[in-house]
Amino acid sequence: MQISGTRTEVLPPPVLTLATPGVVREGQSANLQCTAPEQHKEGVFYLYLEGSNETLQKLDAQEARHSVTFIVSGLRTSDVKKYYCQYQARVLDRLQSSEASNVLQVMVSVPIWVISVSAAGAVAAVVVVVSASVLMVKRCKDRKKQKQREMESVWTKETMTSDWSYDNMVFYKKPTYEITQPVSPPGGNSGATEDSSLGHSFGTFLTIT
Repeated sequence: MQISGTRTEVLPPPVLTLATPGVVREGQSANLQCTAPEQHKEGVFYLYLEGSNETLQKLDAQEARHSVTFIVSGLRTSDVKKYYCQYQARVLDRLQSSEASNVLQVMVSVPIWVISVSAAGAVAAVVVVVSASVLMVKRCKDRKKQKQREMESVWTKETMTSDWSYDNMVFYKKPTYEITQPVSPPGGNSGATEDSSLGHSFGTFLTIT
């Protein structure tokens, strides 16, 4: 990337560094420091995105200073951006441009509270899954027990019906006795005494009704 302007010499490139202490988190700002060689003070500095000719920011170095700090705000984790800078300085009363600096990639981390919430959500999800599994197992056992009780109930009912059915009932039949007249021998004796008649056999028949 070349900066427009009068030039007869290309100046040494500056160095672009991340001046933000610690880790850059989503929503925070990043401080990008562009430093020119010490002999080129009070220059004009430019910040660019890699692959773009559009100037993001332009800053003038303070008196006797050879560096500036660009503040990039509104950073997001989805924004993986690479930056570089250039400067212009006067040499022999002429404004000269430098080569492009190194490319600096700014990585944005997820906030700690987001990680904590995500972890808590994951733990809660595990608890819900385990609880649901335990509940399903308990319901399955209850259904098996209920089914077993129903089968036992049906078995008892069928047994009682079979044992106490009308076809299997036993009815007691009272025997009926029928006694006939004494049997007289052939050519019987009509003058037989009452005592002798007792010696004759009786014909007894048992009839069950």
